[in-house]
Amino acid sequence: NPKSTDGMLPVGKYRTPSPGSPQTPYVPPKTPNAKVANNYYFNRDTRRNYPRLAVYTQQDVAGLLMGGKVQESLPSVGADSQPVTDTKLVTPSQQTYDLAQVVAEQQVAFGNGVLPPTPGWGKKVEWNVSTDHEAIEEGIYWPMKQYV
Repeated sequence: NPKSTDGMLPVGKYRTPSPGSPQTPYVPPKTPNAKVANNYYFNRDTRRNYPRLAVYTQQDVAGLLMGGKVQESLPSVGADSQPVTDTKLVTPSQQTYDLAQVVAEQQVAFGNGVLPPTPGWGKKVEWNVSTDHEAIEEGIYWPMKQYV
């Protein structure tokens, strides 16, 4: 029977677009997240806060301890093209600091005599030895009571 069919459409007669679908052409999205190149998931993942690697040299830390001048930030990319100031871009100072020397010159903030602040929440905390525990004899490593 030539009019009988197995339900499969002949080759080249596949129904695309499917019936009932909108007849609009495909327009690729123009958002930056739609681009594939250099668009890693961890950059736009808002549910997780992945740690970012930051490397500080001893000269950087010593400069911060000395109270070095912080460089002014550059204007954002979307801002107007005029620079914020008429000066040239600030380059890092060529003076290098020895971290050991800077720490030795600085006033000791915390040490054996001066402890760092702790949260007290308005109450004084004291260490008391528990009274419900019997002292263990010297030289006994596995204290055990024997019942005969």
